[in-house]
This record gives sequence, structure tokens and C-alpha cells, in this order.
Amino acid sequence: VEINTLNALSVTSAIAYGTIAAGSDTGATNSTTTATTTGNVAIDSNISGSDMTSGGNTLDVGQQCYLASSFTWASTCTGSVALTTSATRLELSNAYPSNTTSPPSSSTSWGIGIPTGQTNGAYTGTNNVDAIAD
Repeated sequence: VEINTLNALSVTSAIAYGTIAAGSDTGATNSTTTATTTGNVAIDSNISGSDMTSGGNTLDVGQQCYLASSFTWASTCTGSVALTTSATRLELSNAYPSNTTSPPSSSTSWGIGIPTGQTNGAYTGTNNVDAIAD
């Protein structure tokens, strides 16, 4: 019997930062996503994203930061990882799945800083979380 490897995960779909004024940030209040292994091997993830937009205005992708644990947002994502358009590996604690009733999962914390002078709006963008072998 041959079993093929399946690197797969399911991620909660939305990162909600709430209302944040220009010149401020999320501080120690992180939004959290959960990645659950849906394949048959231990996984990590590659994370990337795009600029956020609102009515013709753009918020740079690097204003979002993430980490596999809680953090306090700081300028230039000090102490966390700045989101980029290129895939960056994030080490997850998802172990090898041993059953289908309680698959392993890991949380990722997210924060954002809004530069002074940024136009107010409801900004949206895309963040990608892709499964890779651990």
C-alpha cells in the first residue's frame, strides 16, 4: 500500500483589526488566526500578502505583522515579522496528525500599524497561508 503525502491546512478566514486611527496601532491586542492540519503530515506555513486598499488609497503590506505567539506591535514590526509579498516560512507547532477527530492546530497572532496621514477607510487585502512540509 502506498500513501501519498498531503501538506494541507485549513485557516480561519478573516483577520479583523477593528477601527484604528491614523498614527496608531493595535499594540498588544492581536487578531488571531488558527491553522489546522487537514493533510497527513506535520506542517509549517508560508505566509505572504498584498497591500490593503480602500477607495483608491493603499496601505503598505508591511504595516501588518505576525508571529506564532502574542506580541506588541511596534514600528517596523520589531519583535515580530513584517508581512511581505514574498512567501516567508512560519514554524508552526502542528505535529504529525494521529487521528481525524482532533487534528493538530496552531495560532498566528496579527497586528497592524496605521501611518500618520493615512486616509481613513475600510481597507481590505489578501493574506496567503500555504501549507509546507515541517
